[in-house]
Amino acid sequence: MRRICVYCGSNSGLRSVYASAARELAGVLVRHELELVYGGADKGIMGILADAVLELGGKVHGVIPKLLMEKEIAHEGLTELHVVSSMHERKSMMAALSDGFIAMPGGFGTLEEIIEIITWGQLRFHDKPCGLLNTDGYYDYLLAHLDHAATEGFLRNENRSMLLCDPTPDGLIRQYLPKGNFHAPPHPEAVRLDGRHVEQPAVEVERLDGIEELIKVGLFGKVADAILGGEGRGVAEDRQLAGIRKQNR
Repeated sequence: MRRICVYCGSNSGLRSVYASAARELAGVLVRHELELVYGGADKGIMGILADAVLELGGKVHGVIPKLLMEKEIAHEGLTELHVVSSMHERKSMMAALSDGFIAMPGGFGTLEEIIEIITWGQLRFHDKPCGLLNTDGYYDYLLAHLDHAATEGFLRNENRSMLLCDPTPDGLIRQYLPKGNFHAPPHPEAVRLDGRHVEQPAVEVERLDGIEELIKVGLFGKVADAILGGEGRGVAEDRQLAGIRKQNR
């Protein structure tokens, strides 16, 4: 394991416990020689975490959409800053660059990101650990809801157990490391993602206009394009889908 993606807020929260947790997490990452991947901003918990990792001599990789870059909220002192064209590309690149995912306390964006990435794991698009840093019980209600979803039959127990949790950064990271608690559910079509090479089976896409197309698309195709620096597959797919829509108007 080389890099951990941390989803966190662009606000600092009302209590200092959240900033303290970010600094503590930074220390744990650097101690285990884990590089940070995050959303690239210098505001809120995001900025506190990135600054703390850098101050301790660690490496930080930011990924930020061009629109937010233009609003001058990007961190200018990172080891590496990727500027992408959309939120979709941001999330995909962060996923491709990372070997595991952590959600710190945050708002809608943080919740959406961790739920999406654990869903990708449930669908076996990756086999990387995902977890919540449950600082001062911040995620207690979310965890209770997920347990309720499992009880009501909307979430399988084996998938519920994929989401790791701990109140401390050290306790959470230890679950990610060899001999930790994380075990990816077995699946014959699991997709391994290393940030450079992605293999993805064909998927059937149902169009809103009722037209179905079997399109060979890589879930992270745009990520590979961005990393390798070419127009490549992602743009080609966009044009193909645009052509389908145009033909059926």
